[in-house]
Amino acid sequence: MDYYHLPLTSGFLVSQKALIVKNHKLLILKNIPGKTEWSEKWCLPGGLLEYQEDPKTGLAREVLEETGLQITVSKPFTITTNFYKNFIFHDLRKLNIQFIQIAFLCVCPITAVKLSDEHEDYKWIKRNQLKDISFSEDSNQIIQKYLKSN
Repeated sequence: MDYYHLPLTSGFLVSQKALIVKNHKLLILKNIPGKTEWSEKWCLPGGLLEYQEDPKTGLAREVLEETGLQITVSKPFTITTNFYKNFIFHDLRKLNIQFIQIAFLCVCPITAVKLSDEHEDYKWIKRNQLKDISFSEDSNQIIQKYLKSN
């Protein structure tokens, strides 16, 4: 039997993104300047799945950390993928990474956002205004699919 071969210089990471719509507006966040290649771009709330964490639980945790919002994660909306060369981990390892993003539709009873230090701004934005916003690559794929959906 052949086994799966993953080069030592490569890996996979799973990211969850939240499509939180309230009063016909979508919540988006603005990344802080100078921290990543996505600095000063807008993104959807969410982040990386931790080891042994369920995707819905991980997304609820990430949204709470980033926005202070307690959400109900509903159903998956789409799955996208991105590739990054020399992704730098906290321990300074560099790997070529394939990110797999799972975007979920989410429900939140309130709109009062309390940002973490990862973001500098937020907006609740109407669907027809999304095309005028500069999004990070990973969020942009999801936004484009959202714009094409009903």
